[in-house]
Amino acid sequence: MRFGKHVLLCFAVPILTLVASACGAADPAGGGVDIRTGHGAGVWGVVPAPADSVTARFGERPVPFWVHAVDLPYHVVGLPLRAFTAGLGQTVVFLDQKKVVYHIRKLISPRELPYGFVFSFSAGRLAGAGIGATFVHDEFFGPHNRLRLGYELSSAGHRRVRLGTLFAIRDEDELQFGAGYRLQPNARYFGIGPHVAGAEGSVETRESYYT
Repeated sequence: MRFGKHVLLCFAVPILTLVASACGAADPAGGGVDIRTGHGAGVWGVVPAPADSVTARFGERPVPFWVHAVDLPYHVVGLPLRAFTAGLGQTVVFLDQKKVVYHIRKLISPRELPYGFVFSFSAGRLAGAGIGATFVHDEFFGPHNRLRLGYELSSAGHRRVRLGTLFAIRDEDELQFGAGYRLQPNARYFGIGPHVAGAEGSVETRESYYT
């Protein structure tokens, strides 16, 4: 008996499903959508019947004729600039492809050299405004040899020359040499002490050498 009930139930479910579908398709006003026409009342409201429609999309928005007349002077004035910019860009691309830019950058880029110049500026009451330059070489006839050669001058006539060298003889031995010259045309001399008034002091030309 149980087996027969299961068999009847298996046949009854598909039959009831087909009947309900047919009723819903035949009566669109009953709250369903007709599967044959696609029209009826759905869950989200009334479903309109399908209809043919044509949609035209413009690629560019149409503008009045006077807009082109106003834009014409702008394009005419900007044409040389755009042509120059385009030509400059193509020139840079061509030079870069030929590695001209690379060689120019390599030529003018900073380099680490063992020699160079050091410039100095000074100012004082007696010497005035001064400027100096010193030539520096850190590999003077050898990787561990040093050379310094400087010259200074000022608006008051002061002069100074300096020379210094260092030569490495062995790993821990070295030989140093230095010499210089200095000229002071308005050096002050206080015969009775450094705190004497300026009118009581004397001015002399002082020239000195040292090695």
